[in-house]
Amino acid sequence: MNKEQRLHDIAFSTWALEFVVLAQQYCAKLNNSQTDESKNDSDTEVVFTDWLYEFLGLLFYKASRLPNLQAMQGFEMLGNSLTELDYQRVRNYASDLIDNADPIALQLSEEEGRLYQGEPHLSEIVADLYQELGELLLHYRDGETERMVIALARCQYYFLTEWGTKLLLALRWLQILRAETYLDEEDV
Repeated sequence: MNKEQRLHDIAFSTWALEFVVLAQQYCAKLNNSQTDESKNDSDTEVVFTDWLYEFLGLLFYKASRLPNLQAMQGFEMLGNSLTELDYQRVRNYASDLIDNADPIALQLSEEEGRLYQGEPHLSEIVADLYQELGELLLHYRDGETERMVIALARCQYYFLTEWGTKLLLALRWLQILRAETYLDEEDV
């Protein structure tokens, strides 16, 4: 099997396409920041956090199931395409949907604080994930199989070293939020 065929088989494998579809759904949900009319609905906060809780669990599962792509080199050739403005737009939108106070995800231990470089707000984690998944989508849209596979490998690398743990932190916070909501409903 030649290199081009092997890259094609990876880029268009079922597991890769399932992961890319999840990335597209996540980014599409957060790209509604300029067009979402339901933003003013008072139930949006709860709906978004419920959606995020369920979606992040699935995203973590799919990312953890990717085969080892770390033999692929050349992450630096991909560069970064998303701007700081895009990041801030998504962060602000997520913050509005979560709660204007946008609480810090959790009080972190000293070791976790070093890992996360402080105490991130949930909206920062949401925006960090958007940035990583958005980069993957940009390279998938260009259709060049080698870049697609390298983008998958880069996404996997950062999942293993950064955003996977941030995603788990977000899930911990969302788990606490859900438990509080459910237990409060039970008391009524």
